[in-house]
Amino acid sequence: MKTRTVPDFITIWHFLEEMAKTIDKVLPPIGQLRIIRQWAGLYNMSPDRQPIYDKVDEVEGFYVACGFSGHGFMFGPVTGTVMSEMILGLEPTIDASRLKLSRFAEGKLFTEPSVV
Repeated sequence: MKTRTVPDFITIWHFLEEMAKTIDKVLPPIGQLRIIRQWAGLYNMSPDRQPIYDKVDEVEGFYVACGFSGHGFMFGPVTGTVMSEMILGLEPTIDASRLKLSRFAEGKLFTEPSVV
């Protein structure tokens, strides 16, 4: 019988300490805040920390919108627009061509320095 590995959802203070050091450099007043709790859970992340919007050629009718690296809620409206236009074969409102799945195999990662 196969054993299924379950992700660990514990909070890690090390992460909080490292993020606090990073944000303190940009917004020093945040250093005065007191942390009373933190959240732990799955974090959907692509290798370049940018979303993937694409049709998967190997599976008919299969499209992906994933890899948001914590920005999924913020990207929700544009994701709906981009994906609906892609599925319907419409002219895109926004050029999302740099966010194709093939960018990883082609070595054309789309990195943004402000994303941690």
